Amino acid sequence: MNASDNWSGGGQGGYGGQDPYAGGHDPYAAGQSSASGGGPYAGGQDPYAVGSDPYGSSSDPYATNSDPLAAPVGFAPEFGQGPAYIGQPGPYAPSPPSSGTAIAGFVVGLVGYLMCAGVLSPVGLLLSILGMRDTSPQAMPPKGGRGLAISGLVINILGLLTLIGLVLYVVFIVGLVAVSESS
Repeated sequence: MNASDNWSGGGQGGYGGQDPYAGGHDPYAAGQSSASGGGPYAGGQDPYAVGSDPYGSSSDPYATNSDPLAAPVGFAPEFGQGPAYIGQPGPYAPSPPSSGTAIAGFVVGLVGYLMCAGVLSPVGLLLSILGMRDTSPQAMPPKGGRGLAISGLVINILGLLTLIGLVLYVVFIVGLVAVSESS
């Protein structure tokens, strides 16, 4: 027995010695019925026929409900009906309004530091301190914007240091010019 006997139908080798291509039956050929008879739609049902329901139910999903107070099919019951789910989050509380003085202190400090070399920093520092008081945890009514007040405080302190440095520089230069002219 050689290897070609396994595929040519002779002998008992391979897959039982049967040639899978013998007999001339093509299960995918059009017009031929399968061995069970009747083809792929042997039960007489065409799954692509109009009006056939593959799930076996005959209810119309778009049919109107006769009871107007009943929940539609597939929807949860209204409030007060059915079980309450434990652990579901409730609605979020609204955030408190932001403090206007904290916002003003931040804006004045930023503008004063970037455009005016710290000239506006004393005003911004005062507004930021008032904003810190407005947004403290003990303040009534509570206000948001604590981060803006802190940022305004830091920027205004930097601007104030820049202003002090600038004033000291001008005083030093004026003093040098005065000393050089007197000699």
